[in-house]
Amino acid sequence: MGRLTVAVIAMRLVRLSVNTLSIHMVKPALNGNGFTIIELIIVVVVISLSVLAAIPVYNNFTGEKKLEYEALKLSDALSLARSMTNAPKSCASGQEFQGYRLTFTSSNYTIYQCCGTSGQSPTCSNSVKTYKITSPNVQITDAANYVHFLPRAGGTYTGSEKNMTLKDITENKCIKIFIRDSGKVFLDTPYPYSC
Repeated sequence: MGRLTVAVIAMRLVRLSVNTLSIHMVKPALNGNGFTIIELIIVVVVISLSVLAAIPVYNNFTGEKKLEYEALKLSDALSLARSMTNAPKSCASGQEFQGYRLTFTSSNYTIYQCCGTSGQSPTCSNSVKTYKITSPNVQITDAANYVHFLPRAGGTYTGSEKNMTLKDITENKCIKIFIRDSGKVFLDTPYPYSC
C-alpha cells in the first residue's frame, strides 16, 4: 500500500505540473505591462480635443501671415515704381517720360509707364507689371484709385501724403501702408492689428 500511494501521488504531481505548464503556455501573464481599452480611449479623446483647439489658432496665424505677405508685396511694388522713375525712359516721339503710376482695385494693382507733353495730364497706358492679391480674403481698402510717381525730384508723387489699408475680411485684421509726399513708402506696423 505504501508503494501504491507513492505512485499515485507521483502521477498526480506529474499531471498537475503538465496542466500548470499548459495553462502558462496558453494564457499570457497579466502583470500590468499593457494598456486597458479605457486608457486608450482617454488618450485618443485628449489628443482629439488638443487638435480641435489648435485649428483656429493655426488658421488665424496663417491668415495674418498672408496679410503680412500681401502688405510687403504692395509696399515693394510702390517702392519699385518710385525707384524706376529715376532712370530715363523712352516714350513715343513728341512725348516725354512723366513717371510711373500704380492703379488699384480691391484684388490687384498695376504699374504703368506714363508719357505725355508738359502741361497736360499724362497718358499711362504702357503696363509694366501687374500684381494679383493671391489670398481671396485680403483686399485693398481706403486707397485712392492711383499713386503717381514723378521722374523729377527723386520719385516724388503728386498729391499729399496718402495711405492705404490691406484688410483680411474674414479675420478683421489690417495693415496700413503710408506714402509720404516725398515718395517714401513704409508700413505703419509690419504686424496685423484689429480693424
